[in-house]
Amino acid sequence: MNPIVVIGEGGHSKVIQDIIFAVGGYQIIAILDDKYKDVYNRDGVLYGPISAVSSIVDRDRNTKLIIAIGNNQVRSEIVKRIRVDHEKFATLIHPSAIISPSARIGEGTVIMPNCVVNANAEIGKHVIINTVVEQF
Repeated sequence: MNPIVVIGEGGHSKVIQDIIFAVGGYQIIAILDDKYKDVYNRDGVLYGPISAVSSIVDRDRNTKLIIAIGNNQVRSEIVKRIRVDHEKFATLIHPSAIISPSARIGEGTVIMPNCVVNANAEIGKHVIINTVVEQF
């Protein structure tokens, strides 16, 4: 299992955590959010402020990060703030998503359940591709 750190603990984070479990191969080792002042361990998962990310990531070079915050501006600010190598970010694609082999998807991107990414699509870094709910 590859270690992964989830940044953010709001409602969007719960959805991202579900995708992490659906994808498999990852073990959540930390959930970081600025609502925490200090780092503490709860049932084998570290909880703490976002500023703790470097010390956690430095423990294992295979550790990946995912920013689990739905607000685009806040997500962008966090990427700039934490200053880690771009290869540290996981790209998560739900198993029910359909992705063209010719599509290019940037690091840190999350593709939600039942999404379709068509041929030659270019998805940037830290993007959220979500489903649409029809209203009648």
